[in-house]
Amino acid sequence: MTFERHLPDEPLRPWVESILIVRAVEGLRNTLPPHTAPVLTYRLQGLTSVEFSDGERTIPRMGITGLNSGPRTILYHPGASMLLVRFREAGAAGLVPVPLDELAGTSQGLDDLMAPTAARDLEQRLDDAGDDVRKMQILQGFLKERLVRPDPLVRESIRRIRQARGNLRMADLWKDLPTNPDTLEKRFRRWVGTTPKLFARIVRFQSLVDAYSPGTRLTEAAVRAGFYDHAHMVREFQAFTGQTPSAYLGQPRRW
Repeated sequence: MTFERHLPDEPLRPWVESILIVRAVEGLRNTLPPHTAPVLTYRLQGLTSVEFSDGERTIPRMGITGLNSGPRTILYHPGASMLLVRFREAGAAGLVPVPLDELAGTSQGLDDLMAPTAARDLEQRLDDAGDDVRKMQILQGFLKERLVRPDPLVRESIRRIRQARGNLRMADLWKDLPTNPDTLEKRFRRWVGTTPKLFARIVRFQSLVDAYSPGTRLTEAAVRAGFYDHAHMVREFQAFTGQTPSAYLGQPRRW
């Protein structure tokens, strides 16, 4: 497998975290924990699918993968390659007309989420592009015309959760905000794709993973990340990765 990470153009950086190109010459089974934002996918070559308990489901040629509350296993068949746009939190909401929580746990074709003619035109332009650099330029130009600034209350909620590294009580989240919990949760689900509580759990998990280094005692890492105790951390790792903390942290991160 080869893996390339590219930064988006400067104007897109408030909305887009990175652009990835993944190539699996011999095939790949890649299990990923939940991310905090949807991913725009475009299959460059071959076949890719998502593994479920009842079998595989092919990922659309071009589409959006919503947030998951647990691990997601992507199967790259031999020779498959993908171009992936990883959005920032709330970054993708202006791209599609439906609330992002309606995409949770799914991979939907772009032509099912926006005007089919616009989606087909973009796909054709990408197919006709001569190389990956040109494909990324076309895709970024498409996004620049469509992305919008997030809801200010949602943006502030994300900032508070990030600042606390996910270790934040929900009562403190909406403290001093000009809204009520039900309204904030509805707006958060619309713009981010999940509830503030689950988002905070994912951020806390990511903070522990990012801060971990070999030799660190897991109990100490759990306390620093805000988990109640070692058992609480183990339950979160099982929920998000399907593995124990030591097993997950002991393997290389693909992305």
